[in-house]
Amino acid sequence: MVEGLVKAPAFNGLIGVVQYFEEETSRYSVLLSSPAASGGAQQAKIKCDNLRLLAPPPFCTTGAPESLLMPMPVGLATPLRLTALV
Repeated sequence: MVEGLVKAPAFNGLIGVVQYFEEETSRYSVLLSSPAASGGAQQAKIKCDNLRLLAPPPFCTTGAPESLLMPMPVGLATPLRLTALV
């Protein structure tokens, strides 16, 4: 959820999905659910301080230690290579 924005207060309270982290600007690219936007969604670049995690990432399981519920910083993640066997 977006919170604490001063320059774009209309985004406060909106819920979205983080798409990726942009290192150059130190902001997350977030796809926001916005009824006012065309198609009902809007892309925004938002600082971490203005985002609140509402649900754990989908890879987490119930009962997992608290440390596993925190998202891994993008810079530390290992890219996956998907290969199809035919």
